[in-house]
Amino acid sequence: MILPHPEKGETVASVFKNGKIGIDACLACFKVPGLQKSHSLPKDYEPRPLRTEDNNLAMHRFYHIDRERQLTEGKVINLDDRGLSRFGSVYWDAISTKPFEALNDAEQRECLLEQIKQEPNFSLYASRMQAFFGANTLEDAKRFAEKIVPKPVEKIPIFEVFASTFWTLDMNWLDYVSDPETRIRNLRDYWYATISNHNPSTGERKPPHLEVMMALPITIGRIVEWI
Repeated sequence: MILPHPEKGETVASVFKNGKIGIDACLACFKVPGLQKSHSLPKDYEPRPLRTEDNNLAMHRFYHIDRERQLTEGKVINLDDRGLSRFGSVYWDAISTKPFEALNDAEQRECLLEQIKQEPNFSLYASRMQAFFGANTLEDAKRFAEKIVPKPVEKIPIFEVFASTFWTLDMNWLDYVSDPETRIRNLRDYWYATISNHNPSTGERKPPHLEVMMALPITIGRIVEWI
């Protein structure tokens, strides 16, 4: 069955509302034929909090670079009134109101990631729109800091953060420059938690770039270093 693509100017939100296939709708703008379609999104689709039956899960320590200097020790970070994280609030308005072709590259990336995550293989993941991101180690956090552009004028703090539900994923898959079909495969590899060793098959190699995606709520610990 060939499902309808969005008309020119149709927004991502209206595609969801009308029950069209999210990934196919996005790919219509790429004009990539023959890709496997994703499963249909609910007509009232919105990111939903990850549910857990265990409120006594162990807390694990990670590290977060506080570029905006908004964190304080002991603060508990929850979803906001719209059910979004701070990261999600940056992207959700755009990907839920603008036509796909009007989204910038980062917004298109988040739109596609959100659609791919609806596939059954990835149903246990939290939405990136409801997540907090960090590093596994202090050394990894420092490497993240080296990639910040533009480079901060003043020093910024690295905080401990504590989370009970999390996934370690390789950000390299998000950044590879590729044709649209390969881009979709790369984004699926991100959700599969594939490590990007020996990728891409041609061009410059680079080591894996691992991030920790944490489901909210999380708790902020102490500052461990200024960089």
